[in-house]
Amino acid sequence: MIRYQEQFDRMMRYYKFFEQMNLGKPRSSDPDEQKDDVYAFFQCCYHLKDWLKEDSEFQSPKKVEVYVAQNKFLIICADICNASKHAYLKNPHKDDNKNTANIALEPKRVIYAKVFNGGEAGSVSIKMEITYNDDTLDAFDVATNAVNVWKSFIADPT
Repeated sequence: MIRYQEQFDRMMRYYKFFEQMNLGKPRSSDPDEQKDDVYAFFQCCYHLKDWLKEDSEFQSPKKVEVYVAQNKFLIICADICNASKHAYLKNPHKDDNKNTANIALEPKRVIYAKVFNGGEAGSVSIKMEITYNDDTLDAFDVATNAVNVWKSFIADPT
C-alpha cells in the first residue's frame, strides 16, 4: 500500500527551503543549488498526484487527474516539472485554451538592506519568476497556491 503522506512531506520540505530562499535565507549561497531546490519543489508538487492516485485512501485516480487539469497552479507545476525533466516543454498543458509552451522559470535577485542593533546588515532574497503565457508570476506565490490547493483536495477529495 502506497501512502501519499511521504511525497506530501517531501514536497513540504522543499517548500520550506523555497520559503527560506524567498525570505533571504537560502540553505546554499550557490545560485544553481537554489534553482535546484525550486525545481525540486515543483517536481515533488506535481508528482504528488501520482502518489495520491496509487494510495488506497483515494478512491478515484481519475478525480486526481481531473483536479490537476482544472487547476492553474498545478498545471504550472506540471509544465515546470516536465520542462526540467526533458530540457524543454514537449507537451504543454492547456489553461483557458492557451498553450503554456512559453513557460520559463528565471531567478531575480532582490537585495534588502536591514539594520540590526544600530549596525547594517544585508540579505539577498532570491525571487524566481515564472513566465506563463503572457504573464509574469512570482514563483513562490505559485508554489504557495499549489500547496494550498493540494491541501484542499486532500481534505475533501470529492
